Amino acid sequence: MSPARASTLGRSLFRGPKVLPEKAMSERARGASVRVELGIWGKAKGLPRPYPLLAHLVDTAAVAYTLLADHLPSPTLDALGIDRADDVRLRNFAFLAGLHDLGKVTPAFQRQHKGAQLDLDRLGFPFPAGEPLFHDRATQLSLPEVLAFTGMASPLGGPLNGTLGAACMLGVHHGIFHPLHPSERFQAARSQLPFLMPQLGSGRWEDQRIAHVEALFVATGASGAALDLADHRLVLGAGVVVIADWLASQESSVGSPDDWPAWGDLHWVEWFEKKVVLGSDAVRSAGLSAPTVSRRSFTEIFDEAPRPLQASLEGFFHQHGSAPGLLLITAPMGVGKTEAALLASQRMGAQDSGVLFLLPTMATADAMFERVVVYARRVVNGETAEVSLLHSMASLNQSFADLPETVESTLSDDGDTIAVASQWLRGRRRTLLAPVAAGTIDQLLAASLKSRRGFLRWLGLSGKTVIIDEAHSFDAYMHGLLLTALTWLGRFCVPVIVMSATLPKRIAAEMVSAWCKGAGVDVPEDACAYPGWLFVGSNGATRSSEVPSEAVFVEVRVSEVPHWPITWMSAVKDRLSTIQGEGCALVVCNTVADAQELAASLVPWAGMHDIELVCLHARFRQDDRRRLTREVLAKFGPGEQDRPRRAVLVATQIVEQSLDVDFDVVLSCLAPVAPLLQRAGRGHRHARPSRPTDLGKPTLEVLVPVDPNGGLSIPKAWGFVYPEIYLQRTWENALARGLVAQWALPGDVQGLVDAVYGDLADAETDEALLAQLDREWLDTLANPDARIPEPDAMGSLADLTASFDDELLLATRLGLSSSQVVCAWSHPSGLCLDQEGRILMPRAGSREATRLALAASIPLNRAAGATRAIEAASVAPSSWADDPWLADVAVLVFDPASASADTGGWHLSLDPLTGLCSERA
Repeated sequence: MSPARASTLGRSLFRGPKVLPEKAMSERARGASVRVELGIWGKAKGLPRPYPLLAHLVDTAAVAYTLLADHLPSPTLDALGIDRADDVRLRNFAFLAGLHDLGKVTPAFQRQHKGAQLDLDRLGFPFPAGEPLFHDRATQLSLPEVLAFTGMASPLGGPLNGTLGAACMLGVHHGIFHPLHPSERFQAARSQLPFLMPQLGSGRWEDQRIAHVEALFVATGASGAALDLADHRLVLGAGVVVIADWLASQESSVGSPDDWPAWGDLHWVEWFEKKVVLGSDAVRSAGLSAPTVSRRSFTEIFDEAPRPLQASLEGFFHQHGSAPGLLLITAPMGVGKTEAALLASQRMGAQDSGVLFLLPTMATADAMFERVVVYARRVVNGETAEVSLLHSMASLNQSFADLPETVESTLSDDGDTIAVASQWLRGRRRTLLAPVAAGTIDQLLAASLKSRRGFLRWLGLSGKTVIIDEAHSFDAYMHGLLLTALTWLGRFCVPVIVMSATLPKRIAAEMVSAWCKGAGVDVPEDACAYPGWLFVGSNGATRSSEVPSEAVFVEVRVSEVPHWPITWMSAVKDRLSTIQGEGCALVVCNTVADAQELAASLVPWAGMHDIELVCLHARFRQDDRRRLTREVLAKFGPGEQDRPRRAVLVATQIVEQSLDVDFDVVLSCLAPVAPLLQRAGRGHRHARPSRPTDLGKPTLEVLVPVDPNGGLSIPKAWGFVYPEIYLQRTWENALARGLVAQWALPGDVQGLVDAVYGDLADAETDEALLAQLDREWLDTLANPDARIPEPDAMGSLADLTASFDDELLLATRLGLSSSQVVCAWSHPSGLCLDQEGRILMPRAGSREATRLALAASIPLNRAAGATRAIEAASVAPSSWADDPWLADVAVLVFDPASASADTGGWHLSLDPLTGLCSERA
């Protein structure tokens, strides 16, 4: 069709008889022409007068077209089954996307604007009484019937294919896939819909729905050929539709009424082409354009020669070419897994793929974000791609906070979509849509849970290489969610890199199997060598390699401590006597309370021997914790300049992962063998010119609580951190009780790990502990309906979403629901964020105010009694209720003189060394 002819057709829809192609018209449409009524509105909130619905439909179709044609990464289009060069399919999808708001051609929606309702009433449109009908649901109900009038309808099919599947895809644009109405299951009953649901509207309403469909059909240049959208493709398609709708709803897209054309004279084909150009600008402004990645050598990216692991992978991809797949890297600490993964990510992904680096904690994600930014600057052509940090405290990371905001325009919409869309499209809460990102593993695990708009996560993931670090650190609940996510990533053919220094073979095999199941390829028979890597391509090809690594021998000494907890702090002081002359020691505790109590008890001893004492755990104010983390890295990192002569760091598990620190000796409370190996890796991590003579060998001392008879006696609090069965099996299978063992790293790692985490059904396993582990699994999976099904187990798209807000209520970690508590100080001038009274408590309303408040916050376990007492007595400013970052944050007020507070039967104190401490009053 020529542009001139298309313009004529577009104009004819509003002036006199319609002239549509034969294949695009039903008998009914050819027999009775219906002109689009432009008084049917689509946007009104914040506008002097309503914006015609047809204009918004065309706007959204245009943005969808440019997303597919120019901006989304090619792997996303491959997963959608759309060729970027196939303009017919691009326009057909754009047409479908534009139909997302067809449900606004209903009396239920149009009566929301009184002026428009009066105008339509005068034109003879009926407004029957009835229960409210949301327009997204109305779109899904009406679409299969009216789509037939374009000739584009495919067989009705079911909720996972055909026209009905497309209707479900469009009906989700407010975040939830709706269950099917009985009439949707039976094609014969569809003609009765207006009578079964009067709020859908019949007669003139139905004629207008058909007219809007046909007008949009011509404006977009659709062909009438049905799209092959089925199963998982509908999930991604829904994401494209929602993003297109949000971008088209910005005020910059809607424009000012003073600039609107005379709608009745408009050439809608030309309007569509104009909006394609404007939509492309909106996508770029939102930072959603796919990057262009150069495939450079390791040395070009990192300015150093590759180490054995890195060279092995670079050689493999150089020989076999680039291909998506799953790469498993199992290698000890400090051999360059991070750089190897980043190198592999640009070989496994397409040249316009992004990368997502996921880690277990916010602290490790913060540290990785800096490295990801440097990597992006090295490999992304032209302007640096939009880079994001994905976790709840991201705004406190100064490097991230300094990045420019992207979308500045507000949105014109009717309902709560405005707030949601702005959270996703502005840089602070874009979640997985940013092309390059680092974040916590929760970002991926949340995609495995039913939630509102969960499909947007899969859209963001579909165009990236996903790197999962520290894969050994996930508990049973998180591992279950990860397996579901890996199956979906395999179905979308998303490249995945999994890394760990201490991954049990059983767990590794389950991860590989999950991805292969989704991708539809055979699971490799061979296990990954240690140290080494295993690659499974999307075509089923498998490669693996063992990578030699220099052996390190660690002396492992076991100290049995009876009468725990009365004696354990004295035992620690005895073991620390080796550094009284010189040396740096690390003591790792299993709970924050233990770390606080130990650090406080060491103060007199450290002062007596001129030993620097540092304590690091999660119960510090966010800005204090970041400062402490920087100090720890400066003192105990690779360098020599700031390293103390004598020092002790008392820490919790946060020191195990992705913190490049090095100590002369390491002490640890009993933990499962994987954390113990990680802790051992913090000893003698770097080559130093000199170490204390009596600390010249890597040493790990493990403190084990025992009863008077020498049996294991686990403190109750430890059971909330580690399953007791793994503590027992480590005690029995990995530690030489009463002797000095020697671990050869990496040679002994896989055997030690498998001895503890392997088959739990052997005869030596304590049946009571095994039953306890079963109970923990049952508690964990008490609500199995919260998890989405695997792709092949979907009964309908409604299985994938739920009505709650995915940012607030998704439990990606068992029992770790946290509450943010801001520490404030009472002064005559008002509440302040500092003890000196210089920083007044901010009111919500600006990014800086939010950052200041969160910087003074501490994450606390929501289930703890002290936390509940703090929340009950909170004096948070009322303005915080409207800030999505601060709405659920509590405020705890301290006395400036004593640095303490009493509330709800609890005494709380904030100490510079030990952080926030709590005890019953």
